Amino acid sequence: MKKLLLVEDDQFLSDIIARKLSVEGATLIHASDYEGAMKELKDKTPDLILLDI
Repeated sequence: MKKLLLVEDDQFLSDIIARKLSVEGATLIHASDYEGAMKELKDKTPDLILLDI
């Protein structure tokens, strides 16, 4: 199972993406901002990072 880090500040969009990725079998790690993403990266190593720019 692939681990993905989603960095997205829009909760509605984040929920939509999370539902789709969960159906596809991915494990999702979510952060809403830079600080949260950096904290998650210290504890976990995702296979892919989806970044809201």
